[in-house]
Amino acid sequence: MKKAVFALAAAIAAAAVALFPACSDADGNAAGTFCFLSVRLKGNGDGTVTAVAINEFNTGGTKLPVTLCLYRSEEYEENTQDMQLLETAESDGLAMNEKIEIVCSADAGGYFCARADYTINGETRQIFSDMVHYSAEGTRL
Repeated sequence: MKKAVFALAAAIAAAAVALFPACSDADGNAAGTFCFLSVRLKGNGDGTVTAVAINEFNTGGTKLPVTLCLYRSEEYEENTQDMQLLETAESDGLAMNEKIEIVCSADAGGYFCARADYTINGETRQIFSDMVHYSAEGTRL
């Protein structure tokens, strides 16, 4: 029974490590820390939409270089390549609990999506928000 408990604990630990990828420094070198980056959209109700990327968790002092992009389309699209790029913001590095954000006009409303590009072990990766439908007032439909 003890072997089964230890095997289960090892499997859970391995899964947790897979969920928190190793961060890299600005040169793309492994930093030996773990972090969790999130990307969110928020309708502000004042005719604007905000995209936010947050370094939610970081076990070390390493900062994560992030580029945040906000996209819009009139119709639902599966891919950001088929959407209009509204704005881009860059950070040399986000420490734990730091964020980068973009606020843009909701125009006539439509479908919005945010993408964050970041570097781990010299490889650039992407994380996407959900595709969200907002009105011209910036409220979620």
